[in-house]
Amino acid sequence: AATLRRMRRPYTAAQFAELVARLRAAVPGLAVTTDVIVGFPGETDREFEDSLAFVGEVGFAKVHVFPYSVRKGTEAASLPDGVPYQIQRRRMGRMLELAEELERDFQRQQIGERLEVLWEERRNGDWLGTTDNYVRVHLADEELERKPGAPPDLDPRSLLNRRTEVEITGLAERGVTGPLNVGTGRPRTLAELAGAVCRALGAPAELVVRGGRGAGRPPPRRASRPPRSRPETTALPARAVSGPRAGARPPAPGRGWGRASPAREDPAA
Repeated sequence: AATLRRMRRPYTAAQFAELVARLRAAVPGLAVTTDVIVGFPGETDREFEDSLAFVGEVGFAKVHVFPYSVRKGTEAASLPDGVPYQIQRRRMGRMLELAEELERDFQRQQIGERLEVLWEERRNGDWLGTTDNYVRVHLADEELERKPGAPPDLDPRSLLNRRTEVEITGLAERGVTGPLNVGTGRPRTLAELAGAVCRALGAPAELVVRGGRGAGRPPPRRASRPPRSRPETTALPARAVSGPRAGARPPAPGRGWGRASPAREDPAA
């Protein structure tokens, strides 16, 4: 709390945790990530331990950790009690260890879930994709080839940029793995996720998603309007682009529309 006050953040750690709880209740499986600065001026050992405990309690899906660095011209640059570089590095190491544990815990929580995956690349015989809550998924070609009930066009050569559902069955290196789940219901849409988040925040959905709607949902009805009559237009030659506007004053003698202004002499020359 003391570090947040020195940073002049308009919220407390308790308020942040309460908001995260509301969002997770609204969107099960939501990936909540954060950035953490270690070694901000005035950060004591006790304050760092409090930050470490808070990050562990919230259980972020990913944590981006970086040390504080002085930026000239900012108010923080003039704050007293700067944290020595070696202490910053030690604190960073501990926070990074926790971040890795939390990311693995979040991946472990996905086991048994059916998640939508966008397949992005194929590497060393495996397809790599990302779920809608930012978990890396590995799929071996042989798993795809022997999947019963798969559509004829679903083969190892046609997954790029496609979205399919995967049943997560285990952990993989830096991610999870599982077979395709063919013939299941549609996944969540962006509009549905945004709507759940907005309900948790008490905000209108159009603040997050403009024009989005769920799959199969009809477009919004609009009042019918008579067609507008538009005047016919004629393509103009390129030289007319910089011509006069309607009602514009004629050019001064010796000058013309679309003509470059004469070069001015540099008085310093």
